[in-house]
Amino acid sequence: MGCNPWNEPQVAIIMDSKAEFKEQLAAKELQRYLYLLTDTLPEINTDNPAEQKIKNSIIIGVFNQEHIQKLAAKWKILDKLQSLSEQEYFIKTVNSGDGSQTIIVGGDSQGTLYGAYDFLEMQGIWFDIYGDI
Repeated sequence: MGCNPWNEPQVAIIMDSKAEFKEQLAAKELQRYLYLLTDTLPEINTDNPAEQKIKNSIIIGVFNQEHIQKLAAKWKILDKLQSLSEQEYFIKTVNSGDGSQTIIVGGDSQGTLYGAYDFLEMQGIWFDIYGDI
C-alpha cells in the first residue's frame, strides 16, 4: 500500500478541455505516478476547471489559459506567471484547512510537461536514462 500525502483518497488533476497534447501527457503522467505513490487513482477533470471545488487538486496548464489566470489572480502570482518563457514552469502549493491545491504552469505546453516531471521528482519519483525509479 502506498503513502497518500493528502490523507484523503480523492485527488483531481484539473486542466483545460482544450489542452494541447503535452499538457494532456503531463496530466496522464501525474495520474500514473501519483497512483504508484498513493494507491489512489487521481481523476483527470476538464469540466470547467475554473469552477472546480475539489479539496485536493493539481491544476495544470499554460499561463494564458483562463482557469490559470483566475487562480493566479486569486493567489497574487499573476506577475510571476506572465514572466514565464517557453519551456519554463512555475509550481506552487497552497494548503488550507480543507485540503491543498498545487498549480503547475508552463510558459508553453512543453514547460507544463517539464513542471509535471519536476513535481513528481519532488514526490520521490526519479527519472534517468534507464527509466523511472
